[in-house]
Amino acid sequence: LTTLLILMTGVSVLKANSDTDTLAVISLNDFHGSFVKSNDVPGAGNIYSSIERIKERYPANLVLSAGDNFGGSYFSLLTKGRLLPFFFNSVGIRYSAIGNHEFDNGQDFFAELGKDTIEYLCGNITKGGNLLPRTSSKATVSIAMPNSSDTVDVEIIGLISALAKNQCRKECIEGLDFSGDYMPLITDGLDGSKDKIRILLAHIGTYTDSKNNARWDDAENKAALQFGPDTISGIASGH
Repeated sequence: LTTLLILMTGVSVLKANSDTDTLAVISLNDFHGSFVKSNDVPGAGNIYSSIERIKERYPANLVLSAGDNFGGSYFSLLTKGRLLPFFFNSVGIRYSAIGNHEFDNGQDFFAELGKDTIEYLCGNITKGGNLLPRTSSKATVSIAMPNSSDTVDVEIIGLISALAKNQCRKECIEGLDFSGDYMPLITDGLDGSKDKIRILLAHIGTYTDSKNNARWDDAENKAALQFGPDTISGIASGH
């Protein structure tokens, strides 16, 4: 569970007063449908209580998932992720990246699961030149700030590692194209405004180096993902 804290002053972002607001972007990743607590798996109950505590501290918040929401666990194998929409709805997750395990039960199953609850964001998987059903490349969310009467728009851009196709059964991703040309998707719509909050929601492995900088854990993705803070405000990732 990751929380990105974005400080915003009324002068630059809110255009209101000099109060400073904090927007908490809370990211869950690689849940794998593991509802039951065991060993180092926290379980749905602990995740729910942790998210609720963060929400209480930061009333302006956005809860996301970086993918692999189901699949890859025995409990998920038994339930096939069917409890996931109820859990995500309870913690307020509306948007998710697509992970490789989303295809464990095939494309038709993925298209149906949680279709009224979860919108998947992923601009670099296509089928016949089109995005997958229930999938958008990005979304914009308006969030009310507690210290002013204004709202802040947060743009969320979804990606999956192009290498994830190697971790899926071929029959489950038949006809799908995983593109590694990430940057046109990231820079699309970028207007140069320093006040614009843009979150990269990616099912791409990252780590934090000794200087607290985010680094991609794969050389191919590192070469393809080159951008600075003027392009992306924060990264919510997992793999």
